[in-house]
Amino acid sequence: MNYNYESILRLSSIFIKIYHMRKLIFPLISLVPGVSSGIIVANYSSFVNDRFENDPSFVGAGLDFSGVGRTTNGRWGAMIGDNYFVTAIHFPATGNIQFLTNNNPSGAIFQYTVAGSFNVSGTDIQTGYFNEAVEPSIARYTYNTNNANALADLGIAGTTLYLNGDRIAGSAGTILDHVVAVNQAESWFEEGTDVIQVPGSGGINNTFSNDADFDQIVMFENSESQLQSGDSGSPLFSNQGASLRMEGIAWAVVLPPEFTGNFDTTASGLEQRSGTLYGYLGSYDTDIQNVISNASAPIPEPSGLALGKFGLLAGMGVLLAGMGVLFLRLLISTT
Repeated sequence: MNYNYESILRLSSIFIKIYHMRKLIFPLISLVPGVSSGIIVANYSSFVNDRFENDPSFVGAGLDFSGVGRTTNGRWGAMIGDNYFVTAIHFPATGNIQFLTNNNPSGAIFQYTVAGSFNVSGTDIQTGYFNEAVEPSIARYTYNTNNANALADLGIAGTTLYLNGDRIAGSAGTILDHVVAVNQAESWFEEGTDVIQVPGSGGINNTFSNDADFDQIVMFENSESQLQSGDSGSPLFSNQGASLRMEGIAWAVVLPPEFTGNFDTTASGLEQRSGTLYGYLGSYDTDIQNVISNASAPIPEPSGLALGKFGLLAGMGVLLAGMGVLFLRLLISTT
């Protein structure tokens, strides 16, 4: 594989900044003190939130989550093409990724080996690929490509968004430990700035000690849901007319009091909430497409028609060979 040294240097810069911001931002790879793995969901119900309960009351009923895969050690990858997926640089999906084509836990598991990956320079977004196209019934997701400098530019403010997280607390889950919960995007962290924009009257923007390295969608915990350790790389979806569209990739959580989350004022003063940060894919569409162009194209599998023709020709060859033997025997017996 060809190494992109500029990407490596940029990635090193990100982790240096994470170190200096360690009191503010916790990448979801590591456990936040006092918190175990397992997405937090208000009023959690296995029937409503567990994808593989396969229950009619599932919060994502009618939507296709088959393109959300997990490695055997619990890491996340979401398909954006026949053999391409996105994951998190700091918690990448490597080795084998598994998928189920529906919400039936007894269904066939399709497994594909990661052949390589490319980092989107300056972000926590990684594009990986397989050497083969995945099963046709596994979803391929589009992603939001709006140019954005504020949350309003995304077209998702005030809408229901779908978070994907681990069901297991304390250890990495498997493909079957897939929880889906809802929340709303409430803020925006612009690349190159130190301000988390807070919409709404009476809100006060939050200032960080470092500029954002890349554009991020911010979601506050507000009687809805909050990602936890082990959820990095999981996708954030919006519903586009019964079809899921990816908005971002989970990157970090921020805990009070460093992250005030005061997009509203209350009678008792400013609110303090935990928040989840997602890297916004649309700001880096050109970079994502560029890294995809550097990856290997999938190796096509022989079609049923091609196999049928091959089988027919092979059968004809055997038949002709058999007739030749028979003719030779007849020739010998008559001489």
